[in-house]
Amino acid sequence: MIKNLMTALLIICALSAFTADDAAAQYEVKDSFYFMKGDGEFSDAEKDEEALYVFNTCQSNAIQSLYFDCACIAGAFRQERDSEKLVPQSQIINALFNDNNSQCANTIGIAGDAYESCQEYSSIYRARNKDNNKYCKCVANKTALNFQKKPILNTDYIRQLRSGAMLSCK
Repeated sequence: MIKNLMTALLIICALSAFTADDAAAQYEVKDSFYFMKGDGEFSDAEKDEEALYVFNTCQSNAIQSLYFDCACIAGAFRQERDSEKLVPQSQIINALFNDNNSQCANTIGIAGDAYESCQEYSSIYRARNKDNNKYCKCVANKTALNFQKKPILNTDYIRQLRSGAMLSCK
């Protein structure tokens, strides 16, 4: 009996270690040097591979993929990688998500998310108002356009944009 329990425990430990290694590999941070393949130079194929990694990382992040077009971010990243200076990946990514990168703002996704949030808010706090649909369209559009003017990936900033839109759309 004890031998069977020990065997089962050993199998469970082995399986959990295997899945933990898979999960860790999936979320392994791959910085700029990972993609250089040890020769200290970036080939076009290595730059493309790094841009694809940036795209996949963006797509797997719910907030990044909601507020930005990940394909646009990856393209802007790839363009920046072509510059003469070797800049760390994290520095480029931070600049892309917190800079005047308005061409990559996902205004349709932002407006849709703001509209849904506004509808939920309105059903509780503006239940007697008959113009909630018009109000929420206004909130959604103002939120998206204001984010596009100054795209900063920060939840407090996004909350301020939504609140400002809700106050101005009376």
